[in-house]
Amino acid sequence: MKKSKNSHSIDELLKIMDELRVKCPWDKEQTIDSLKTLTVEETFELVDAINDGDYDEIKNELGDLLLHIIFYSKIADEKQIFNFNDVVESISKKLIHRHPHVYKTKKQISKEEVKKNWEKLKINEGRDSILSGVPKTLPSLIKALRIQDKVSSAGFKWDSVVNSKNKVIEELYKDGITYIDVVTQGRNYSAQRLYQRCGFITQSTELWYHKWLKKIN
Repeated sequence: MKKSKNSHSIDELLKIMDELRVKCPWDKEQTIDSLKTLTVEETFELVDAINDGDYDEIKNELGDLLLHIIFYSKIADEKQIFNFNDVVESISKKLIHRHPHVYKTKKQISKEEVKKNWEKLKINEGRDSILSGVPKTLPSLIKALRIQDKVSSAGFKWDSVVNSKNKVIEELYKDGITYIDVVTQGRNYSAQRLYQRCGFITQSTELWYHKWLKKIN
């Protein structure tokens, strides 16, 4: 691994943020709400760098996201709600709690069991369901994939391209009524039922597509 002589530490970065909130007019006026769109933009820039395999740019974009974490923490600290150290404490506790096979039982388990245990632990922590952790603001298709990934841990999944394709066909011709007939003629379907059919078809098609991509790559 390439080593570099780092002249700056996390403590110095925290100090820089303290100074910027006092001395810089732009940084002084930022709020949690004003930063959130910029955070989304920085996240997508990181994804672009990852897709390009550009590690120098990945490093830079990770720095930008770290800045946002520190920025939010600073704003919360000014309101005496939490600070950066509280954020570190929170994620550390979460990781230890959700990895009992590493920190408690020392039991060897598969990655599939890790995912199942992770979801079970979240439910035990007070989540309403395995889907309650899916962000409301995710783009629709990404949300569909995350939902599918989560419900697959409960057995709602198709393990092959053929099975995924068959699910799409099933939804297109469900109850002896084609999806096209439902859309163009109504066919005694309520708006809610039509919405559900659209959702099932979209989700099934997305899963079929990604299974196909895995097969050809």
